[in-house]
Amino acid sequence: MDLEGLVYLHGGLCEALRLYPPLALEHKAPSEADILPTGHVVDKETRIILSIYSMGRMEGLWGDDCMKFNSDHELWELHRKTTTVSVFKHPNFHSILEAGIKNKIDEGLLPAFTDAEEVLLWRHFFPEKVWRLQKRFGLGKEKKLSEAWKAFDEFIYGCLSRKEGHHTKPDACWKRHHKHIRSWFFFLLTQNPSVENKIRKEIESKTGGRKWQTLTIKDLEGLVYLHGGLCEALRLYPPLALEHKAPSEADILPTGHVVDKETRIILSIYSMGRMEGLWGDDCLEFKPERWFSKGMNGIGIKHEPSYKFPAFHAGPRTCLGKEMGMIQMKMVAAAIICNYHVELVEGHAVCPSDSIILQMKYGLKVRLLPIN
Repeated sequence: MDLEGLVYLHGGLCEALRLYPPLALEHKAPSEADILPTGHVVDKETRIILSIYSMGRMEGLWGDDCMKFNSDHELWELHRKTTTVSVFKHPNFHSILEAGIKNKIDEGLLPAFTDAEEVLLWRHFFPEKVWRLQKRFGLGKEKKLSEAWKAFDEFIYGCLSRKEGHHTKPDACWKRHHKHIRSWFFFLLTQNPSVENKIRKEIESKTGGRKWQTLTIKDLEGLVYLHGGLCEALRLYPPLALEHKAPSEADILPTGHVVDKETRIILSIYSMGRMEGLWGDDCLEFKPERWFSKGMNGIGIKHEPSYKFPAFHAGPRTCLGKEMGMIQMKMVAAAIICNYHVELVEGHAVCPSDSIILQMKYGLKVRLLPIN
């Protein structure tokens, strides 16, 4: 696949890096007194903070349209077509995706990286003597970094123990980053163990008793209980609970309401997933069977209109990575369900946090009981 020729894909990635650089801040300190190009005099070891985030949004560097990604005209449409045709339709895309996901599951580290990154960011602002003192006595954010290192050690030595035939404790605490939906999915399974058993039997039937790694993307398409369970999690706990839209000119909604230009309309995706008028009297229940369709060839997957089930947006704004995201969630879920029974830690409170992203306020603490 000739990636060098995908100029729009390259440009889109560069725009994302310009607007949202991975490292938002950087600091430098001269080894001796110096004069900056601006004329400012800096003493030896003066700490200079560089805002890479701000640099990517400066009119002097990028022009009057520095805040734009050009997502609302013909270029945006061309970006989507280029990505869809050149990448997602490539004959090797699914095989590469499948191998990448399995490798990530097998070799992935714990989310302690998040805590470590947060502390390392704060070290840029705290005086060195302060954070070193905190580190020595295990205080403040340095305590969090120490706990993150401990998690790394447990993960690494746990891998070594498994190689030598030993077993580690089955307790786990999942703290999500952007993949909140898997946490809600497994929470729902802890409340509905019969669904977990049905998914496990479905996977075992598909693999013929072999390891989960033998599952292919084609096999995943036939796992109707797993698909239905994930869709139910997305319906009840959509990653984006609220969305707002604004018309570019005055319009009349299908309900007859008149909206002026740029009137902000709030859409509660969370509420839509719990409306009796859309999902029936049992709308608050976790029922994977809701996504089944019966046909000549047995039970298949029922596809709901995206405007009824907007977890991945709808119409021309539908998420390009929808299929890829579902594949990844199914593969990770299958890997865990095939090997463990998931139980919620007694007394652990599960509730949403105050955020537009539907995260768990206290994370998800579970016990993973090995399946014999």
